[in-house]
Amino acid sequence: MKKIIIEVPETIASKWNELDHQKKKEINDLMAKIIAQSVQVKGADYWEKLREIRKSADSLGFSDEILNQILNEE
Repeated sequence: MKKIIIEVPETIASKWNELDHQKKKEINDLMAKIIAQSVQVKGADYWEKLREIRKSADSLGFSDEILNQILNEE
């Protein structure tokens, strides 16, 4: 595995630092999948692929509500 750096708002970075190892791994795996799939498609197909990824994330328990809850945990 190779590390990459992404820029996020400070509030997101703070929430990330507060997450346990398992949550970080789950989000990391999901982000790797999103990036891998997004570089394989172009144009209109990109948006369709993102919709598929979103459905996949939902099926893994990463609904918008859950992701927002993780980000807003104190």
